[in-house]
Amino acid sequence: MNQASNLHTLSDDTSTRIFVDGFKVHSKFWSDPTVHWFLTHYHADHYTGLKRGPPRLAGINQIKGTIHCSSITKSLLETVHFDSPSNLPNIISHDLNVSYSITPTFTFKFLSANHCPGAVIILSTSSSSSTSLNLHCGDMRSSPHLISEVLAALNGRKIDKIYADTTYGIEGKSLKMPQTESVKMVNTIVKTEFSTHSDSLVLLTCYNIGKEKLISSLSPFSKVYCSPPKLLMLHCLSSPHLSSCVTSDPSSRIHVIPMNVGASMHPYYVPNYRGVADYAGGVGWKGRRIVCVVGTGWAEVGRWNEKNKVCRKKVPRRMKKEEKGVMEQAEDPNDLVEVEVRLVPYSEHSSYAELCDFLRELKPVRVLPTVFGSESERRRMEKDFCRFCDKKEVGREFVKKMFGGGGNVKTKTETEMEEKQEEKEIEIIKVGTPPDETENENINDDSNDDNNLMTMMNMGFSKDASMSALKKRKGNVEDAVNDILNAPVKKASPGKTSPTTHTSKSTINDFFKPTKNKNKKQKKELPPTTTTTTTTTTLTHQNALSLLKNPTARDIRPNSRRKGLDLPPTEFQFLVVLDYEWTCDSSASVLPHAEIIEWGCVLVDLRSRPAEIVSEFQEYVKPKYNPRLTDFCKELTAITQEQVDEGSSLETTIDNFESWLRQNGVQVDGVPMSYAVVTWSDADLGSTLPRQMMSLNIPRRDHFDRWINLKVLYERVYKKDSRGLRRCVEAIGVPFEGRAHSGLVDARNTAGIVCDMVNKQSFRFMKTTRFLEEDGTMVGSKTKKT
Repeated sequence: MNQASNLHTLSDDTSTRIFVDGFKVHSKFWSDPTVHWFLTHYHADHYTGLKRGPPRLAGINQIKGTIHCSSITKSLLETVHFDSPSNLPNIISHDLNVSYSITPTFTFKFLSANHCPGAVIILSTSSSSSTSLNLHCGDMRSSPHLISEVLAALNGRKIDKIYADTTYGIEGKSLKMPQTESVKMVNTIVKTEFSTHSDSLVLLTCYNIGKEKLISSLSPFSKVYCSPPKLLMLHCLSSPHLSSCVTSDPSSRIHVIPMNVGASMHPYYVPNYRGVADYAGGVGWKGRRIVCVVGTGWAEVGRWNEKNKVCRKKVPRRMKKEEKGVMEQAEDPNDLVEVEVRLVPYSEHSSYAELCDFLRELKPVRVLPTVFGSESERRRMEKDFCRFCDKKEVGREFVKKMFGGGGNVKTKTETEMEEKQEEKEIEIIKVGTPPDETENENINDDSNDDNNLMTMMNMGFSKDASMSALKKRKGNVEDAVNDILNAPVKKASPGKTSPTTHTSKSTINDFFKPTKNKNKKQKKELPPTTTTTTTTTTLTHQNALSLLKNPTARDIRPNSRRKGLDLPPTEFQFLVVLDYEWTCDSSASVLPHAEIIEWGCVLVDLRSRPAEIVSEFQEYVKPKYNPRLTDFCKELTAITQEQVDEGSSLETTIDNFESWLRQNGVQVDGVPMSYAVVTWSDADLGSTLPRQMMSLNIPRRDHFDRWINLKVLYERVYKKDSRGLRRCVEAIGVPFEGRAHSGLVDARNTAGIVCDMVNKQSFRFMKTTRFLEEDGTMVGSKTKKT
């Protein structure tokens, strides 16, 4: 879920702040006892900010407010997450389909999200007299049953905003197979495997919770082995049936394993043959064949995944490590096991088609995507889902904003009461009917009336309907527009036609369109021929709303050029110049991937001139998969084995790095960000860090998804080749200080280029050059090919 603060906020009233899955983005409110925190379900990307462990050790006792969740999620928090029954924060569980009130003005109801166990969607209203609601979906898998539950809970009321789970919100880049078909596919794989190989082991990749449907469906073939931590989580679900499907006996032929053991999905799919073989060896499996089923919603996306959906490789059963390095060798080269890794399209999130069905049935006023990789992706989804919004409600909301946010827009009930008194008067108003001369005389001819008439015509209403409505409302444009918008739709009688054909083509979009360039050639309109027979249609004022198109984001938002003139981009306040050193070897690649062993960075203050380094950060990181450094790595980086042995874990290093930023006045969680990360190449943040965070199940940080590749700007500013950091530093007259291939030293010298660009070249750092999309694809400017 994206970390934009508005997506995590249901109420930001100073008297009652209510946040959804916003423990990280709203961490400044932890100490406020009046804040209410909603946790939709127990997945890491939603409880981000709630550190695990006993409350006192994790610092969770800082949260003084109340956490609201389902009973299953509460059990997981108390039993698994905090690992201590004492000093817990105030956690309240709520039943499904029951209305609760936090304050007299805020009520909510939990509905099942059809996602993982305990997952809920939140139906809420911030006003006791409101006839419309907000729906926060968290993570959700839509289904006909879920839609019917939501419609029943609405009871005829309208949804103002849907905070939609748009994990697969882009057509063509999403899950396609229904979940039931995915379960059948996995069952077929297991059945075929057990019937053809008597000594095979089947591994099923899972997150902490989720895929319980798969586990339950596989129980007829064999009880499913789960590790003790996994069994503890399943016990919190209070499902006797599920408990009967699992076992703690590792001799079972079906095992549940963590996602990263079977394969790496970020930044792209890579089977982990070695990890699968090591797991089987660790549980004492003696067979010759292992099948790992990787269920993911991205299995059907991209040619690479399609091409590699079934991968096989024979690998040594066990590996041994040399004493002086990390190069692994097989204990017995002839003792091989066949590892098969299969991608299966399975997800607990809505597919694109299911999400469209969900929005089409509910017809909200606005859809807010909550999962997106970039701002352009968010706008793309919002524009796409705009077609499912209630156009009449959108029109009313537009009128409210147009006339000062409020006005006298009448509710449906008020409109029906007035219709009984004004039915005869309303029915005589025609859209497209020539105006009666006596009516024209009754309209004042002063300039104010002309302006009101032009306003309504520019909004898309015909001249005749506008004049009649203005006459009735004595020149009040807002009331006249509301009359047309609130009027009931009445079908025209069959066989009747209006005397003339309606020819008005102006829409609400025309009200916002900039004036076209008069120098451009305009197509000449051909005069209507009198010999052609035209079918005419009667249009009454009641369906005049059909003339109003749903205003898109482009209609309301100024175009990019005008926006650039009105709101000039601002310079970053700080630049965090960063450089990693990672495990390496001269003769072979390091498997399963390179790991960071030094995190070095410096902070450059751009708020005053001259720009200069104001603080430094350096920390050694202990690698997990290759804890012993090669001689080549130690010689290249000058990092000793003792330094990494005493180093911190990567997750601790990241936390210390963020604390260092805050101590130096950098607003880490600010939107927009007040700082940018600067690197010399894309390898640090484009592949090394995200791949390692993925393998260690560390939640992604938004501020690592965007950065400035200084090599790109170096080529633009200095018109020089960017190969080699030392060469580039010396080429601009700045001395290279220290030993190369040290994280902190390289960060200092990279910052030397930054300071030279700001102080001597008058360059302003105002935007990043590269960013990562949700699927790990790097987007943005690149260096020139050399």
